[in-house]
Amino acid sequence: MTTQPLLNSLPLFPLGTVLFPGGLLPLRIFEVRYLDMIGKCRKGGVPFGVVNLTSGTEVRKAGAQAERFAEVGTLAVIREFESPQSGLLQIECVGTQRFRVRHSELQKHGLWIADVAILADDVALEIPEDLQHTATALRRLVDTLEERKRAQDATGSPPVRLPIGAPYRY
Repeated sequence: MTTQPLLNSLPLFPLGTVLFPGGLLPLRIFEVRYLDMIGKCRKGGVPFGVVNLTSGTEVRKAGAQAERFAEVGTLAVIREFESPQSGLLQIECVGTQRFRVRHSELQKHGLWIADVAILADDVALEIPEDLQHTATALRRLVDTLEERKRAQDATGSPPVRLPIGAPYRY
C-alpha cells in the first residue's frame, strides 16, 4: 500500500466553479481574507487549494448559509498577478494536483485551512476510434481560443468585436 503525500494547513478558496489539473482559473479578489491569503501564497511561492462550494456563497454575507465544500479539490499555483488598485487583485492560476481534504478548520477571520492528502493523477487512456473526430474538433477549438488570447494579449483588445445581435459566422 502506498502512502499519499500530505500537506498541512493548506489555505482553501471555496468557489462555485471547479478547477481541474492543467486548467486555468482567472480570479478577481477583493475580500480581505483572500487578499491576505494570496499575498502570503505569492510571497512564499506556495499553492492554495480550490474546492467546489456545495452550500453557501463565494462572497461572505451576514446571515448567509454556512460554507460547505467538496472533499476533493485541486492545488492552484499563481501564474499571473496584478494589483490594479488598492484592495483588488487579479490573478490567473493553474491547477496542478488533486487532493482530498482530511481535516478542515474555519479560522476566525473567515479563511478555511485544511490538512490534505495528494491524490494520484488520472490514468491517461487512448481516445476510442469512434471519438477521434470529436477530439480533433476539440483540439481545433482550443487552438483557436489560445490564438485569440495571444492576439488579445499582443494588442490589448479582443481580436474580434461583434455588434450586439450580430449573427455568429463560421
